[in-house]
Amino acid sequence: EFKVVFIAGVEDGVIPYAETTDDAAIEEERRLFYVGMTRAKGELFLIHARNRFLYGRRSAPLPSPFLKEISDTLVEKTVIPDTIRKQKEPDKQMGLF
Repeated sequence: EFKVVFIAGVEDGVIPYAETTDDAAIEEERRLFYVGMTRAKGELFLIHARNRFLYGRRSAPLPSPFLKEISDTLVEKTVIPDTIRKQKEPDKQMGLF
């Protein structure tokens, strides 16, 4: 039991794993996901990416279908905005005088 638990990668294809097709295996993944969630005594953070760069390709994964099974009354959704990269200023050569 922990005060705070983070479960990252809560995306379709990761949780449950994309190659899992057997119903028994999906149920086992669901059980393990539940076990991870129940270890949180205080706060639980379920994190998924909006964009992912994997194996040289960019994708926009969907959230895990397991998230739909959690009641909306128990969820506080927070969207972290994308960061805006500042234009790098060209290096200025210092003068001697």
